[in-house]
Amino acid sequence: MRRRPEIHFTPDHGWMNDPHGIVFADGRYHLFYQYNPAATEWHHHLSWGHAVSTDLVHWTELAPAIDPLDDEVGLWSGSVVIADAPTMFYTLPHRDDWSHGQVVAARGNPDLTSWQRLGIVVGGPPSDEFRDFRDPHVRRDGSRWRMTLGAGKRDLTGGCALQYSSSDLTQWTYDGVLAAERFDATAPINHGQVWECPQFLPIDGQWMLTVSAMEMEQTYVLQIYALGDYDGVQFTPRRWGNFGHGQLPYAMTTFTDADGAPCAMAWLRESGVDVPSGSPWAGAQSIVHELRISGDRLLAPFHRNLDAVLPAVMLQAGTVAGATRFRFLPRAFAIADTNHYVEFAFAADRVVVQTDGVTVLDEPAATTAVDIVIDAEWVEFVCDGVEGIFVVKLPVMTSPSIVLR
Repeated sequence: MRRRPEIHFTPDHGWMNDPHGIVFADGRYHLFYQYNPAATEWHHHLSWGHAVSTDLVHWTELAPAIDPLDDEVGLWSGSVVIADAPTMFYTLPHRDDWSHGQVVAARGNPDLTSWQRLGIVVGGPPSDEFRDFRDPHVRRDGSRWRMTLGAGKRDLTGGCALQYSSSDLTQWTYDGVLAAERFDATAPINHGQVWECPQFLPIDGQWMLTVSAMEMEQTYVLQIYALGDYDGVQFTPRRWGNFGHGQLPYAMTTFTDADGAPCAMAWLRESGVDVPSGSPWAGAQSIVHELRISGDRLLAPFHRNLDAVLPAVMLQAGTVAGATRFRFLPRAFAIADTNHYVEFAFAADRVVVQTDGVTVLDEPAATTAVDIVIDAEWVEFVCDGVEGIFVVKLPVMTSPSIVLR
């Protein structure tokens, strides 16, 4: 039987994907996410699911914040800002061409549980040059607001992020292409052909852009980021890196916590055969991470609030009962039961994970210490001094144990 995670948020039932619109209001954090309550598979007619938390660790699911109207394809990803009133921006795919996204604004009540549509504020991509135009991310920029949207070139030669500006959150002006990269599957960093869920913000005095990169024919997905320079119109990357090691973390969203620290959460992907038979839910959200820059790397330690709820202990052999967190020097160990054996090997400069002899993760990780959380089937970890986050999904186990190597 599938065990439900304790600190990786899952809906009671149904399908969940992208997290978005995380904001802090009246003492609570509000998490919104793509949600299909009717089945454990994706469907275009998505609602915005809604959960709240006081500590960014434990989440309480509420009723969906807003559901699609009968004549709407679905309410796809977007963002929320707190201005004079809570304001939501979601992607509305055009009925005749889902790659032609539109941005709809809605105004919320104080507890963000009821929303009134204000109408379409961006009617589609600025020209036919772009496709897969979606996922508005809105941030304040002095006296103005900026909106970043993901897209790809119509000829699939590369992904791009487009920028708009507004003084009132209603009238938006196209500024131009914020950033773009050509698609090259052989490059050290595969930038993909379409960029989804762009997030653009300053961290530690530097500008950071993160995108979910798609390679259309191969359904390749990767969470990548760049640090670089921004002149108010264009962002020029100095370096690209991988934020989500492997293909499980995706659709990363960013926000600031109550103390102003930049944070992130990502969708942990599962679909189709990845969903255990009979499971009432599909998909999980990652643990919340803080974002910090060290040199030319974007680091993502677990949010400090996790320390009080789940303090790290030394790695030791024994049964894993409930969410468990270890901190240890690089070494080899396994999580196993009578049916499965998942081996984690931390060498001098890499981490390799094998499930029943099949490699599921092989990534650079030159580190001096590992901080790892085991929570039902999700294993999420960060390595000191190594960019981004690592996620492995375990097979369903009856009574998993740690085996030291």
